[in-house]
Amino acid sequence: MSPNTVNNALTPNIFTYTPLTVVARDEAGDIIGSPADTLRAAAGYLATYGWHQGGLYADLTVPYPAADVTGATRAVIYGHPTTDPVLDGRLGWHVDIALATLADTFTYPEDDLRDDLTLLGWLDYAGHAVSAWNDDTNQTADQVIIHLLITADQYDNDGRTQGRRYRR
Repeated sequence: MSPNTVNNALTPNIFTYTPLTVVARDEAGDIIGSPADTLRAAAGYLATYGWHQGGLYADLTVPYPAADVTGATRAVIYGHPTTDPVLDGRLGWHVDIALATLADTFTYPEDDLRDDLTLLGWLDYAGHAVSAWNDDTNQTADQVIIHLLITADQYDNDGRTQGRRYRR
């Protein structure tokens, strides 16, 4: 285990996570659910397998290694850790949207935000912002996991407040 990896940051049994319950899928195998569902699953992954700083995963020689937020999000969407540099298709979209939902909760310096970003530009920016947030040396596993859960709850509450659920 690397010095920047934390296992079981929260009290055991707060989350139940197994590789078989990553995120919900329909009969055709397509992911169903919202970014909130994905963030909750990622929080469960981190609580179960450990949180890591400095890269997607701590040790890819084990089936479910400690991960950073992006690595955990990828693992729960794909059903296994993936280090592919480009995530295409529906699965990649679910990863990007979940990370963008999380990045939406961060506070940015005024000059860091540009009004001319396209959706794809924002998704790329958001991915980098999540990695930087995860790797902040003042960050703890508990803070990361709790922030994921709060973000998921806020997303769900915003949907109810607006009279709709953001589900595919």
